Amino acid sequence: MYLSTTMENFAKHVQNSFTDLTKTSAMTTSDCNANINTDGNISVDWRRETLLTLMSKTVLTSLFYTLFGRSVDPSGEEKTKNFCPKVFHDNFDIFNKYFTYLWIGLPLKLFPKAAEAMTVLLQQPTSHNMLQRNGVSEQVKVSINHFHQHGQSEQDIALYNLLVFHVSYNTFRVTFWCVYKLVEDPSIVKDLERELHEAIELKRVDGEESVAFTLAEIDELPLLDSFLKETMRMYSGALMVRLVTKDTEFEMPTGHKYTVRKGDRVAMCAAGLHMDPEIFEDPEVFKHKRFVNTTFYKYGKEVKKPILSFGSACLGQRSALMQVKWFVMNLINSFSFQLPEGQKTERDTEKYGNEILPPVNDVQVDFRPKEGAPVLVYSE
Repeated sequence: MYLSTTMENFAKHVQNSFTDLTKTSAMTTSDCNANINTDGNISVDWRRETLLTLMSKTVLTSLFYTLFGRSVDPSGEEKTKNFCPKVFHDNFDIFNKYFTYLWIGLPLKLFPKAAEAMTVLLQQPTSHNMLQRNGVSEQVKVSINHFHQHGQSEQDIALYNLLVFHVSYNTFRVTFWCVYKLVEDPSIVKDLERELHEAIELKRVDGEESVAFTLAEIDELPLLDSFLKETMRMYSGALMVRLVTKDTEFEMPTGHKYTVRKGDRVAMCAAGLHMDPEIFEDPEVFKHKRFVNTTFYKYGKEVKKPILSFGSACLGQRSALMQVKWFVMNLINSFSFQLPEGQKTERDTEKYGNEILPPVNDVQVDFRPKEGAPVLVYSE
């Protein structure tokens, strides 16, 4: 039930963000070619944005409102000035650069920029007001009520909200890389468009402007699933630390033996698995079809979990992956896009420890709405 409600709200916010983006593209930018039709409407050709800005206006905004809902004020304005997607994005981007250091226990005072950003991020509605917001997620509601029952402070609740948003920020990062790979390689777009078009035509009813997809039907798009897994394989920087609960001896195929003791902590870097040439052929090459009907092996044994991007114990992993898939489906259905000549970025390998690596630089992308595209809607 929680996943279905989350997806329904997320789908609604994605559609709203696309509508807002199209209107803004037509009315406010000097970087697009806009023409006035005979009926007085504005027709938009190509619009140029930085990719991070585009993702902030669409997927991050949708994630923010899916979690925290919207203000109940009749004007729609936030009473808490800094509690909005753009301010959250700008400051969370700063804070997230130091998150790994804070996670391992280093004091916040060592990182003044992170402390300044957190001061802004903690400017949230009170827990009482948060519960009253339109469309606030069940996850946030249940957590706040739990904290109330156990006498937790308003700051404790606000900090928890930041932790929850951190998971959504990883979803934002994954989506950034998905879209970058789409604009970088048009052949990937064509393949995904073909798969989506076939699925739409099987479901589309004559005269209907919308096509509904269920979770199961989204999962039945193997190329989209493979594309997402390959993106996470290439751009994951997750470092998972686990406590050893009993003495364990490992024997390698070479005969070497290694012992880890009860009480030790073991750090596992996802890239060690994701870039293993014995598991993945040409691991440094992005292959969007890599995971289609494929089983991977190491030492003659099946690798049952070849992707570790979000961590093996991440409770929000299923929801996050479905949100990325839904966003990509809607993007390739609703927009055409291209990468201007000379625009290129890559993962920042100095930032390992982040679940999803950031880019070393932003890039510009050109995009425009597709005419006559059906509206994709989520259905239980």
